Amino acid sequence: MAYVSLYRKYRPQTFHDIVGQDHVTGTLVNAIQTGQVHHAMLFCGTRGTGKTSTARVLAKALNCVRGPTPEPCNVCDACVSITNGTNLDVTEIDAASHGSVDDARDLREKASYAPAAARFKVYIIDEAHMVTTQGFNAMLKVLEEPPEHVRFIFCTTEPHKVIEAIRSRCQRHDFRRIRTAALVQDFARICEAEGVDIEPAALELVARAADGSHRDGLSRLDQVLTFAGQKVTLADVAQVLGALPVELRFDLAEALAAHRVADVLACVERVVDAGHDLHQFTREALEHLRDLYVLRVAPQSTTLVDVTAETRERLAAQAERFGPGELGRMVAIVGDLYLDLRTATDQRLVVEVGLARAAVPEASLDAEALLARIERLERRLSIAGAESPVPATPGPAVAEPTPRKGPAQGAAAKAVPAAKPAPAAAAPAAAAGDGPADGASEPQPAAIPAAQARPRSKARAQAAAPEPAEEAGWGPAEAPARVPVDLDLVRRSWPLVLERVQATSRVTASFLGHGRPVALEGRQLVIELPRDRRFEAEALAKDGRNRQVDGVLEAMLGGGLEIRVVVGDHTGPEDPDPPPADATPPATDQVVEFEVDPANDEGRPLDADADARAVADWAAKELGGKVIEERPNDAVARGGARGARKGR
Repeated sequence: MAYVSLYRKYRPQTFHDIVGQDHVTGTLVNAIQTGQVHHAMLFCGTRGTGKTSTARVLAKALNCVRGPTPEPCNVCDACVSITNGTNLDVTEIDAASHGSVDDARDLREKASYAPAAARFKVYIIDEAHMVTTQGFNAMLKVLEEPPEHVRFIFCTTEPHKVIEAIRSRCQRHDFRRIRTAALVQDFARICEAEGVDIEPAALELVARAADGSHRDGLSRLDQVLTFAGQKVTLADVAQVLGALPVELRFDLAEALAAHRVADVLACVERVVDAGHDLHQFTREALEHLRDLYVLRVAPQSTTLVDVTAETRERLAAQAERFGPGELGRMVAIVGDLYLDLRTATDQRLVVEVGLARAAVPEASLDAEALLARIERLERRLSIAGAESPVPATPGPAVAEPTPRKGPAQGAAAKAVPAAKPAPAAAAPAAAAGDGPADGASEPQPAAIPAAQARPRSKARAQAAAPEPAEEAGWGPAEAPARVPVDLDLVRRSWPLVLERVQATSRVTASFLGHGRPVALEGRQLVIELPRDRRFEAEALAKDGRNRQVDGVLEAMLGGGLEIRVVVGDHTGPEDPDPPPADATPPATDQVVEFEVDPANDEGRPLDADADARAVADWAAKELGGKVIEERPNDAVARGGARGARKGR
């Protein structure tokens, strides 16, 4: 017996056998069951999708002895003769060779005769777009008023070439490309019927080579079985069809994701050494990158990527290694490369240069390359943060805070140690609260007694004693500023800061004008005032004035800066003259920060007359005067350093 090819041997004989066209077969089955079969139909679709096979099944369903039925028996004389192509009442016409006006007139005359033995006369006009305009015009009358026993089925791959007068008289059915998963399933059934052992990856490669055509896929499968026999591997399919192994596509994408140009060029070398076409290699690489891009931007879609479920999982996992912008850039580069290969004299050189440019965004200066580099940095940072969280880098060296005290003791003045330890004589003086006299030139500034320090607030007093994590430098108080603010920027902006503070409080600006920024410790800006300005330092240590200055700094510079007032050695807001070369540099380990003393001012609210009271205190100290009267609700002891309040 003569050999019969697979696509002829396994040609669909029922509506159930037609693969991937459920929307068409479902419509035809319902039409047969309800007796609403249209007299003229237009089957449109790419090659090998089942147009002519469906027309034959429809002819059998109409003329079966059990019919009209949606399930022809395929054993009666009518079904067998239609399958063999010998039925007198079912005529197939190749319009490529019978599309003239004379052929159309002959068809029109024969259609008027009654069928010889069947129930309906069925005319299947294949390649209908090849019929001439005159031939279509000759058929208009019979299509508009057809005999009851005639059915016309036009099959075409180019429906736009069929004149509108014919299309308007036909019921149109569009045949779609068959999905790879459906082809793999049907090819597996055929291989099982043939007794062939074939690898799933090999079946998928055959199905992808079919490009949505069932007939093309069966022809390629027939070729593979002839070469490999009863056991087929992936290597056999790749060798017979000249297709690239699927692993090569994944290896290329992996090299592009890792930006390894050497591995990318190695993939090109593998293609050349195996004798594959570089143009085909570029097309498959473009298809692979397209699938990755779709899965990256639309991961929820289940139909946009035509692969099997296993391959889809691999593609989805690999797509996570790219950013959307990076994949879009690669698709554009490889797409241009695919077009350039048509006119390239050295295809390997063009492919290598193009893929290397896709792998290295730094080699391009366009916006897409910059976006790809940014996405790569963001992905690396996110991966590093997920694997091993790195604590924020602490700011400059910050003094160890003094131990927290109980509510009865209050918060003592906190000293900020520097590189050198303080002289032993300075500590007793600070503890006793005996500051140096005005105008004295001691090398170390004396600490202000805790009883004279004004509170910032109850909440700030608690913040002055950090938790152990904060003492180690990792707490929120020591977190680096989000906005990059350095000391040089603060010093250059200091006149504008004073101007903005003056708009809020002239007194606060006047006090602040005696100081200068000397250090930036994490988020704390250290403001140093001269030793003879301890009164102003006390006033600025108040929580209300702190908040005023902090708000201005946040508005102008950002970074969440907070001020900390200390008493230093300089004599004014300007930088002092440089000391002599042989002078001993003054130590800075006993500069004082003014903290809360709950024993004096616990719970004292900041009233609206704070500025006026501060002016009176300043005048009493600078001009040698004294306070002779205060209102009853303000008659509160002001502390020893603000002393000389008499006449109450």
